Amino acid sequence: MTLPRGDTLSDVACGTGIVARVGRERLGQEARIVGVDVAPPMLAVARTVDPTIDWREANAMSLPVDASDQSTILTCHQGLQFMPDKPTAIREMRRVLAPGGRVAVATWLPLQDCRTCLP
Repeated sequence: MTLPRGDTLSDVACGTGIVARVGRERLGQEARIVGVDVAPPMLAVARTVDPTIDWREANAMSLPVDASDQSTILTCHQGLQFMPDKPTAIREMRRVLAPGGRVAVATWLPLQDCRTCLP
């Protein structure tokens, strides 16, 4: 997938930042990239590996992004199935996505089956 220069990326449930770092490679050093995760230890690793990305500690049901911070690309790789309130998390993802933006969400099972993965 080719990502045009000028795109911005929000990576929700970024963990150690693998997807955000791929975004950095594809979008270039000038791109605004935000990685959000609820786990401080994961963000500590992410900050060490790539300090040029804006790493934010937060819950996916209340993303720390305002209207001026919207992204043209939003990713959530293997995080949605762990969120306790998936509809709220999805609404938040939509809120931070700029009009006409693109979304990529990956889960290991169809969403309707993910509830069986949770304790």
